[in-house]
Amino acid sequence: IAQPRSKIHHVMPATEIHTTARHSNTIGILSMLGGMAFFTVNDACVKLIGEKLPLGELIVLRNVVSTLYILAFAALFGGLTLPKNPPMKPLVWRMIAEAASTLLFLSALIAMPIADATAIMQVLPLAITVGAAVYLKEPVGWRRWLAANAQ
Repeated sequence: IAQPRSKIHHVMPATEIHTTARHSNTIGILSMLGGMAFFTVNDACVKLIGEKLPLGELIVLRNVVSTLYILAFAALFGGLTLPKNPPMKPLVWRMIAEAASTLLFLSALIAMPIADATAIMQVLPLAITVGAAVYLKEPVGWRRWLAANAQ
């Protein structure tokens, strides 16, 4: 008895699964390296331009350029669709937190040496892990502590 075409499942050979996973890992690693490179270039540009441009104008300029890059990337990879019912309250709180963190970090970046600001930012993964463990009562095992400290 022939099955309908939609119910036939293709079983991927183990070698193909391994190659696909390795390829995905490589793409992920290269994406993280590229992202970190962009953050470094962004911080250096903010530090240089911040000496001549007021903070408000700097934030608008930075966000316009970032938005254009993100929209181009999302359009290229098909990420411009929105969910049907996004959770608005958490999204609003996230936007407020993002705006506050941008304002505070860029103010600090302009006011202090870039090496100091970057070193302080390296503590962020550990601080978030501590916050999750203390305030949200999240279970944090030794692997997560190690990953947070390896940053």
